[in-house]
Amino acid sequence: MPSVLLRNPRMKTTNRALMAFITLCAWLVPTAALPESENQGPNLITSGYLRVRAKSFEDIAPEKGTFSWIEHRTRLEPTLSLSESFKVHFQLDILEYYDFFNGSKITATAAELFPFYREYEPAPGTESDTMLRIVKMRRAWFELLTPLGLFEVGRMPSHWGMGILSNDGNGFRNNFGDSYYGDTFDRILFGTKPLGADSNLLTALAFDKISSGNIDSSTDDADEVLLIALYTKKELNVGAYAVSRNQPSTSTSIWIWDAYIKAVPPPWRLEAEVALLSGHTKALPSPVDTGTRVVEQLGAALKAGALFSPVGIYLDAGYASGDGDPLGGNVSNFSFHPDFNVGLILFEEMLALDTARVVSDFEQIQGVLTPGTLNFATKGSVTNAIYLMPSVEYSPIENLKCILAFLWAQSDQPWVNPYLYVVDQESGPKNLRGGPLSKDLGWETDLAVKYTAYNGGLVIGLEAGYFKPGKAFDSPQGSADPASTIQLKLTSIF
Repeated sequence: MPSVLLRNPRMKTTNRALMAFITLCAWLVPTAALPESENQGPNLITSGYLRVRAKSFEDIAPEKGTFSWIEHRTRLEPTLSLSESFKVHFQLDILEYYDFFNGSKITATAAELFPFYREYEPAPGTESDTMLRIVKMRRAWFELLTPLGLFEVGRMPSHWGMGILSNDGNGFRNNFGDSYYGDTFDRILFGTKPLGADSNLLTALAFDKISSGNIDSSTDDADEVLLIALYTKKELNVGAYAVSRNQPSTSTSIWIWDAYIKAVPPPWRLEAEVALLSGHTKALPSPVDTGTRVVEQLGAALKAGALFSPVGIYLDAGYASGDGDPLGGNVSNFSFHPDFNVGLILFEEMLALDTARVVSDFEQIQGVLTPGTLNFATKGSVTNAIYLMPSVEYSPIENLKCILAFLWAQSDQPWVNPYLYVVDQESGPKNLRGGPLSKDLGWETDLAVKYTAYNGGLVIGLEAGYFKPGKAFDSPQGSADPASTIQLKLTSIF
């Protein structure tokens, strides 16, 4: 999620809203008595995938060198259908390794291979860590379709629009790379068509409990109330998404507003999403405690183009507001969801690696990280950036697709290394690698070749990327070397 999508300590108000919502659900559900004819007995439907990835990166870190590994994940998504109106869904990840032969934890970016990488996870080698790598129950929830609408309750995925704000991490939406995270909320949701079952307007109201880190502690939990309105008609989707989020432990109160449109009249395609965050928080992407600060963040993404079979021409563009002063002023750094991938190297690896290193540097001198410090690590998100990414897709034969893309990017505000600024204020701000400030992030070219066989049950892919770092990655020793990657992808979908 964006770095500070959290909220403030008005617990009495939140509890009253939750109790009112539960009371409403309890009053409505009894009206949904299912017809006896629907009681057909349980039916188990299982789907999922098995994916294996072999990845190799060259010179993505100042230390240079080659970093390679093989990762594996099996995902099962069984659905227990008790009737047409009542279903229970599950999602499990099995044998999720990044070092396939040694059974090490899966990695989303190469940054996690370095000893300085830090994340809230069970200690390696502990019983809980071992069990999570064998089987991990990610989600479980039920849905009940009533004459009034749809009820969903449980730990479930959350996705909206293009996925820059809320992204469930499901499927294979990205042209490049994979999804590793996915938003999961403990949610009570009611959705309905207020203008009638045949109308094109869908609305939904939900209460969410967001839990992360130590599940035995409630200090890192956040509550939110969500309202959605979505209009769908043939090739057009238009919607709005509003959230009020509250996290008492960090004195955070955030309002989130998001608008989305998708128009796909053949052969054209237009998809866009704009998100605005405002409020205040102490959960800062800053390594020092600067008290409560105002949050003002803006993010936007666009995909436009046309498919003239067998050739498609597209343009992706995006903006994520930046923060040139992480130690003061307003918090303005918007972060795309890390499962919304843009290219293979710049955002996915280089910035993820450099920002994780800054967090580690602060931990070395502080011993204990201040609230929000981990949020400075991007985990592969697009943040503090403006980018353009034209691409061409070509399908020379059935089931074969080739994608060639060119990525240009600069930062909204120069990336500042807060650790270097704190330990050496006399020298002034420096970039993440200790060099002079610059907005020039560089350019990248990426290639993907994907072949599908067995009626979509097997996908064989090859992806490669070359990144020329801009001046924002210069160090006192000079310019950063170009980085590259090659990745082999095997996926079985069932």
